[in-house]
Amino acid sequence: MTLDDARQLAEHLRAERREVLAAVTRGDLRPMAFAGDHRLDRVRVVALAEVVPGVGKVRARRILASLGTAEGTPWADLGAEQQRRLAAALTDAGPDPPGGGAPPAGGR
Repeated sequence: MTLDDARQLAEHLRAERREVLAAVTRGDLRPMAFAGDHRLDRVRVVALAEVVPGVGKVRARRILASLGTAEGTPWADLGAEQQRRLAAALTDAGPDPPGGGAPPAGGR
């Protein structure tokens, strides 16, 4: 493989990861589907958790800390059970279903 081929491959893989993270951000890819997606293997769990709708940076770090997962860990380095627990925690922390949220302030 030439240096040019390696660069092209690396750019292709980065573009693929960006698209997957965009799909997570849009809500097209749910946390429970992460386990089967090889494109996420090199993505750090903190970056993945932060883009889940309704989670954000602070909540993502709190979830990871509560599970004892280091922020810099690539998704593929988690065991199957760790992936399942993190996906479940991210699903639970995501946005409320439509119509199921808290009542408006003031109670009216």
